[in-house]
Amino acid sequence: MPALERLVREQADLAEATLPEGRTLPALVAAEHRPFLDALIAVQELRLRAVRREGGKLIRRGANPAVLGGLRVLAREYGRARAARRRARQGLSDDSRRRP
Repeated sequence: MPALERLVREQADLAEATLPEGRTLPALVAAEHRPFLDALIAVQELRLRAVRREGGKLIRRGANPAVLGGLRVLAREYGRARAARRRARQGLSDDSRRRP
């Protein structure tokens, strides 16, 4: 399956090249939606790592991101969303606390 390995690697390289562009999307939406987009992008990055790890074996089984990694992403972004809601209730700007 060297051809399949090469195809998976090339497609993963292409996805990896475009994923950083997605990191700019959260800045384009309302503050309360940013944690969701950050989580969505982070989970796709985890999935890309899983695809790379599986390589040509994808033909026989899928490539799911590590469960613990996904849970960490969701917990982090859930915490950010709750903090943003609290700040919004207090009248503080989420932009001033946005991570780079």
